[in-house]
Amino acid sequence: MGCQLGKSVSTLAERPLTGKGEMEVCLFEPCSDQAVAHEAKDALQWNVVIPQGRVTVHIADGWLTLKGVLDWQYQKEAAVRAVRHLAGVKGVTNRIILRPDLSGAIRQPSPRPTPFRGSRADSSWETARVCTQAADSPVE
Repeated sequence: MGCQLGKSVSTLAERPLTGKGEMEVCLFEPCSDQAVAHEAKDALQWNVVIPQGRVTVHIADGWLTLKGVLDWQYQKEAAVRAVRHLAGVKGVTNRIILRPDLSGAIRQPSPRPTPFRGSRADSSWETARVCTQAADSPVE
C-alpha cells in the first residue's frame, strides 16, 4: 500500500541520455492519509526498540499523532524517529506517555554493606608494619 510512483519528465538535458523524447523519473505523488498511517504502523512494528502494540498512530492531513504508554524516554524518541521521515508526513505530534514498569524494582533499602576487610571500620584487622631492604638501606 505505499505511495504511488511514476511521472514522466522530459528536459533537453535528459534526451541525449536515452535517445528518446522522454525519460521516466519516479516522483512521489501526494499520499493518502490511509497509506501514510499504514507505512507508519509498519515502521513502528519493524523498530526493535519499541514494544509491539503499545503505540497507536492517528493521522489528519499528513500530520501524525503518536499515542500510547512506554517505559523509557529512548523508546518515545525512537517512535518519532521511525515515522518522521516517511513520505507524506508533514509533522509528528508525540503524545506518548512514559510510565515505567516498577514491578521488578527494589522497594526496600538494602542493608548496610559490611566494611571491607582492612578498612578503618573493621577493627578486627590489625595494621602490620612491613620493612624491606633495598640496596643496603631500610625502606618502610
